[in-house]
Amino acid sequence: MIPVKFPESGMSKTEFTESVKRAYEKSLLGRPERIFSGESPHMLPDGRRQLAIEAFMKFIDANVCFFTGESARQMERDLISMMGSLLGNEDAVGNITTGGTESNVLALLAARNRAGTRGSVVLPKTAHESLFKACDYLGLEPISVDPKADWTADVEKMEKAVRKDTIAIVGTPGTWVYSSIDPIEEIGEIAEERDLYFHLDAAIGGLLLPFLERSGQKLPKYDFRVKSVCSISADPHKNGMTPLSAGAIIFRDTDLHNFSKFKIRGKTGTVMKSYQTETLIGSRPGSPIVGAWAMFNLIGADGYVAIAKKVMEITYAFRDGFKEIPGLKLFAEPKVNVVSAYSDQYGLHNVTEELRQKGWVFFTLDVPSGLVLWLDPVNDGQAEPFLADLKQAMRLKIPV
Repeated sequence: MIPVKFPESGMSKTEFTESVKRAYEKSLLGRPERIFSGESPHMLPDGRRQLAIEAFMKFIDANVCFFTGESARQMERDLISMMGSLLGNEDAVGNITTGGTESNVLALLAARNRAGTRGSVVLPKTAHESLFKACDYLGLEPISVDPKADWTADVEKMEKAVRKDTIAIVGTPGTWVYSSIDPIEEIGEIAEERDLYFHLDAAIGGLLLPFLERSGQKLPKYDFRVKSVCSISADPHKNGMTPLSAGAIIFRDTDLHNFSKFKIRGKTGTVMKSYQTETLIGSRPGSPIVGAWAMFNLIGADGYVAIAKKVMEITYAFRDGFKEIPGLKLFAEPKVNVVSAYSDQYGLHNVTEELRQKGWVFFTLDVPSGLVLWLDPVNDGQAEPFLADLKQAMRLKIPV
């Protein structure tokens, strides 16, 4: 790392503008259609996103923890209520967070506080890494269970993994990388029988599956309609298409929500004061809340249904293309807008490197060697050129 000194004087406006321009070009944000990250700039053709960004900017100095955040706090309550109603619980409460990681930490914090002790958490090996991170932060032991062949949770193995010290169990409706939906109802039966805290990590699926269901797609229950579900994480900045950084943690009721809060009342010097936070951070920016509120209201349920149908159409185009390339396999039929291809015959490092040199941005896998695409509406029309480049790059594959 090259050391950088604090500037002695400010840049000129011209110099500053050029510096920002260079940084923007280097960031690849100018070509969002070639970014398969799920959090690329969510472009809408009619200016609605720009309206949301303008609302975001108006509240750039709003702090939800102080007086300037009063309007944003109400918008936060509105957002949680909207998402609760989408996910089967009109009485839901919770918070907008910085993203799925913070939401998952808060869920397991609530589970630990509800139990009144540290213990173990049963979850499939397909669960997102942030849940293992949450266990590490909170002094909980993750008991990870092998999934079934279709990359969904193996309920029988999960039930056998439950111990006397188990305080929580986790399912994922829309897994990262595998694009599967865990059997939430069946896991919920374990939670109900054992009185376990049941958390769903729906960072990807939470703002996609309800709209696919509204479009007529038949889906198993994946939300608060399973009565043992205690909390759900869902990210507006993913399939809600809102400006970064806006995740959400949604609790079934106020009692469960209270388990995630930090409260203290004590004496500092000669002053008695109270302190409480509802999320992991203290000062909370109001602008992501306002940006999410704006997008929800500008797009509406009908708009999100159309987006969900389009994004899965795009996903299936990539899926079909991967199936035609010798040496590549799909993990599973994608149930959400993630499609992953891998090879158990070849190392694909050279292949993915050539694709990146051509300007494509995506995730890679080490073992097995592969690539992961997280699709957005902005990626419409990109399957054909990407797959053509992939087929060309496959000449560089290395046998393993």
